[in-house]
Amino acid sequence: LLARQSRLRVDAETVRDIALSVSGLLTEKFGGPSIRPIQPEGYLAALNFPKRDYSASHGADLYRRGLYVHWQRSFLHPSLLTFDAPSREECTVNRVSSNTPLQALVLLNDPIYVEAAQALAKRAATFGGATPEARVNWAFERVTGRPPSSQERSELLGLYRRGSMFSVARALLNLSETITRN
Repeated sequence: LLARQSRLRVDAETVRDIALSVSGLLTEKFGGPSIRPIQPEGYLAALNFPKRDYSASHGADLYRRGLYVHWQRSFLHPSLLTFDAPSREECTVNRVSSNTPLQALVLLNDPIYVEAAQALAKRAATFGGATPEARVNWAFERVTGRPPSSQERSELLGLYRRGSMFSVARALLNLSETITRN
């Protein structure tokens, strides 16, 4: 080993892109206006001067790259804020990188990640094979780029038996290995 680098969590927009890409939902349309992701009801209520109506993008636009997400200066999208995206109120050279339990909750509950997990589960059922083991192997390789170890396979198959392929997909999108780079 001649060199080493610490593992780094990818940027907030890239976390979203990874989930959409591995699930097959990512729209690769280039250019155009920004997209408006789904936000919690009343999130922009504090910006009531002038009154703002927020409507999320629909269809394929909702699944465009994170680069195209609409930024409201002091009211960032909560998912981006959780993954340390800068507020754009001032210039930043380097982004802060934190690791909090709230990030795992966003990956489990934010609508875009729930949809990505559903799509990944459907793709595993379609392309992964006939057996639960084949589907788990396919999904794991799709998300991490490597085959699962026997222990990882065993854990995921247990999750599959107790829940569904959707539960496995949610767990895979929540892996540290999924949202970090070496």
